[in-house]
Amino acid sequence: MDEQSRDYSAQDLSHVLVVKIGGSLAETGRLNDMLARVAAAKRPVVVVPGGGNFAQKVRDLQNALKFDDQSAHRLAMLGMHQMAEIYFTMDQRFAAADSLEGIARLLTIGGLIPVWMPLQMCQSDSLIPADWSITSDGLAARLAELMGGAPMALLKS
Repeated sequence: MDEQSRDYSAQDLSHVLVVKIGGSLAETGRLNDMLARVAAAKRPVVVVPGGGNFAQKVRDLQNALKFDDQSAHRLAMLGMHQMAEIYFTMDQRFAAADSLEGIARLLTIGGLIPVWMPLQMCQSDSLIPADWSITSDGLAARLAELMGGAPMALLKS
């Protein structure tokens, strides 16, 4: 059975490559190329979007408005969701997944590439600090850990 038609379960994700795509690639003009390369991967992948300028705007607003770190943490994760929405417009194979079960379901369908929307899983994870000490890189590493120690690659500017 080839990797494209394999049946996955949430407990069988350790061989899926977690690819974190830095939000900064949008400003360098390299985002389209990186997304195309990931979409052409010969092995199953799950994409973790960085927050890019969306997360930076949260930092700026927190400095100006003085709201708490926990709220800023959630808003920065929503910045990752916003980047994912951009990915969906760039290639129809990218599809939202907010749980391990959702990732497994999309991989089983075949032809679809899960893009992790982290808020749901992260807000109930006691190992993830709800402040600026965690970045989208760290969240990608946590996802890889939850996927059974899946390999991970960081694509950044």
